[in-house]
Formats: sequence, C-alpha cells, structure tokens
Amino acid sequence: MKRNRIGLAAWTLAFTAAAIFLVSPAAAQRYKQINLVSDIPGKAAHTDSHLVNSWGIVRSSTGPFWVADNGTGVSTLYNGSGQAFPTGSPLVVTIPPVPGSSSSATPTGVVFNGENDDFDVTAGNPAIFIFVTEDGTISAWSPNVSFTQAILKVNNSSKAVYKGAALAGGCGWWPEIGADAPSPHLLISTRPRKYPPHPRSATSCHQRWRYP
Repeated sequence: MKRNRIGLAAWTLAFTAAAIFLVSPAAAQRYKQINLVSDIPGKAAHTDSHLVNSWGIVRSSTGPFWVADNGTGVSTLYNGSGQAFPTGSPLVVTIPPVPGSSSSATPTGVVFNGENDDFDVTAGNPAIFIFVTEDGTISAWSPNVSFTQAILKVNNSSKAVYKGAALAGGCGWWPEIGADAPSPHLLISTRPRKYPPHPRSATSCHQRWRYP
C-alpha cells in the first residue's frame, strides 16, 4: 500500500509538472490592453482631439512618441503614459498640405532621422523627423527651422500616394523609403551617406538599392 502511495504521489507530481509546462506558454502570451489616449472622450486615460485616424508612430531612444494624425494633418507627441508632450504645453506639428489646397495634409508614415545629417530641411539644418502623406508629399521637421511646422520638401501629388515610410541601411547607403500606393514600387532616395563604411563600392550599393 505504501508503495502504491509513493507511486501515486510520483505520478501526481509528474502530471502537475507536465500541466505547468503545457500551460506556461499560453499564460506567457496573455496581455492586458490599456487605452492610453483617444480623440473620443471616455475611451482612454487621456483625450486628444488631434488624434484622428492616426497612422505612423515613432520615437527616438530617449524622446516621446510622435504620431502622424491623418485626419487632422498634424503630428502629436505623447509620453509613455499617453499624456500629450510636453505636459502642460503639448507640441503639435502641422504637416503642410499640397500647395494651393484648402484641405489639411493627410500624413501616414513618419520616421526618426536624428542619427543622420544629410536630409536638410534648410541648408545646415538636417531633418529630425520626416513625414509622408497620402497627398503624395514628403515633409521634414527641424526645431531650428520651425518648432510647430514641418517643411514641404517633395511634392509628387500628381502621381503618388504614400502609405508609409521607413529608413533602411546597408553598403554605406541609408535610403529613405516611402510606400507608393498607385504603383508597385518604392520611392527610394539613394544618395551616399557618411555611415558606416562598407567594402563594396558606392556603385554596387547604388545598383542594389535602385529597385523599379
């Protein structure tokens, strides 16, 4: 009888261990959604009327989150708690519309460009953030040029609709990429940059990044 009890105890322990092993991965996948900020009152911890149909979101390693607000034509900033940033006097950056348009811009993608210095907003003032829009424009922001306004740099409104943006690097080239909805290609800036050196030549890198 004693031997049976020991066997039963050992089987129970093994079954319990197996159950824990099987349950743990599922438990690890659980998460809790917390609505930090919304343009609809009562839907989140904080309310911001600018946050309409928001698309891109990005941040530097030490800064706040920058959000591209497609429905209001601006970019709004938030800290990790969803509070508009800076607290007390939040920064709202206006993305320029297409020249001559009475409608606000429709920003989608936004990238942090603070580690690069060759995409100038104006001469000697490199862009910290770059925005693309469904209007087919690319705009850039530097606090040294305007604290509350991004500056229009590219106007392809007659032929492009940009749905997103990213920075990619390799071969000593770091192109800015914008997803162009009407045509199956990417808008790619392939100017040589100063970062990091690579044994392959600039020519081979240029050919590598020149996708149709």
